[in-house]
Amino acid sequence: MSANLKIVEKLIHSLDDEKEFKKIQFDQQAIKNQNYNFESIVVDKPWGYEYLFYSSKEISIWILKIFKNQKTSMHCHPNKKTSLIILEGEANLYTLNKRINLKCGNAVTIDKGVFHRTSSEYEKDILVMEIETPTNKNDIVRYKDEYNRPNSGYETKDSFSEAKNLDAFLDYKNIKNNNGILGNCKINIINNNYQKIKKLNEETLISPIKIKSKNYDSEIKLGQIYEKNFLLKKEALLTNVEELLVIQKK
Repeated sequence: MSANLKIVEKLIHSLDDEKEFKKIQFDQQAIKNQNYNFESIVVDKPWGYEYLFYSSKEISIWILKIFKNQKTSMHCHPNKKTSLIILEGEANLYTLNKRINLKCGNAVTIDKGVFHRTSSEYEKDILVMEIETPTNKNDIVRYKDEYNRPNSGYETKDSFSEAKNLDAFLDYKNIKNNNGILGNCKINIINNNYQKIKKLNEETLISPIKIKSKNYDSEIKLGQIYEKNFLLKKEALLTNVEELLVIQKK
């Protein structure tokens, strides 16, 4: 399946999300950041597995493998924003009141507090990139879960294993200034350079992952996903960006 790289939806926190969130009794301590080092770790999930691609205090990028006919919990992140990009396969993303079909290369951005579930329903495994800002893997509250997990907090350490034997393992260090392949997409990291951005393919998704000054207020946000042509119109706003994650067709 060829990748169709575009942002298909931006999900905003709704009154329904707020209403249902208030009904959930959960452990406030369980969603606090424990600052665990996930480098070279695979986290086994009942629906598949995930591993860390890149992390700083402000942003984390994870790679998720969701096996066919499996799905994540219906959950929200009270304190962080999330973006999802389908790198391989086809998925359905569910909110409390809608279904969004996501084909390979499609991206969706999710405001904090929005309940969502990613489901692999097309008889194939799917590969997903998840970008979270700020970093806090424990920041999760589950609304519905098919696997009887607690309604708050992340997996425990008995789900962790070394990533060295994982064929698909690819992280920031592997592809700095080089191309890497994940699913049907080509992934690389580039230093901010307007001329480099101009030369990228028209269908390209870009996310700033390092900035020069954290006190600089700009429309261009760390960890947010942008289409290439949008960024080309914002040249003056790119001055505070240091590094960019670039996703293109394989």
